[in-house]
Amino acid sequence: MVGKGLAIEVEYDHFPKARAALPVEMGKILYIIAEMIIADAVRRIHYPPKTGREYRHRGIVHIASAPGEAPATDTGTLAASLKAERSGKLQYDIIGVEYGAYLELGTRKMAPRPFLRPAIEQTSKKIAGIFGKAFKAVVR
Repeated sequence: MVGKGLAIEVEYDHFPKARAALPVEMGKILYIIAEMIIADAVRRIHYPPKTGREYRHRGIVHIASAPGEAPATDTGTLAASLKAERSGKLQYDIIGVEYGAYLELGTRKMAPRPFLRPAIEQTSKKIAGIFGKAFKAVVR
């Protein structure tokens, strides 16, 4: 009945509260995303069957990764070393053993065995949904 003099006013003042909560929530979300990337990278290292050369090391048969595949796990050190480390207010770095960079990027004598970049690409497909859910939770 707007034409008859009825007026309805809706006040929504959650934005100041949301603005204050957003950096905290963003930090949590970024940590969750970093952990998702790490979980995917670890899965790539441990589980897909590798197709590289087969050799015996200390009496144990090991199948290496082929160029382009995630590295094959041997001792589990690489996968266990991956951690999300806060490096800024809204920034996390994924750190691990030094040789992980050589595997990821390759060297003059070894083709790359990427495990982080594919994990980042896979996780990036889910990021919009994660941020959307978090934003909805903050503005409620």
